[in-house]
Amino acid sequence: MLNEGNQVDVKVALQDVVWDDRVMAVTVNVTTVDGGSLPSADTWLHITVGTVDKSVKPVESNNLLQKWHDGGDGIQALSVGDGTLVVDGIVRAF
Repeated sequence: MLNEGNQVDVKVALQDVVWDDRVMAVTVNVTTVDGGSLPSADTWLHITVGTVDKSVKPVESNNLLQKWHDGGDGIQALSVGDGTLVVDGIVRAF
């Protein structure tokens, strides 16, 4: 568990780019460098790439990903790999 001021080095595996006419996100799998997992409040771990304009809040990517997993209409997706596209990162508590 992260406490304020702590940080954890992580590996982030990029999985799918998902978008509609309002928001774009990349689904990810995040593990600690030693192979552990991190808790998350989100059902679908992701990076919000962007929104169509300032009226669309980044939190809408959570709804987008839920609709995608439920087979919703108007959602595009592109796989970006089989888990081998991995970037290093740092997670910090704030």
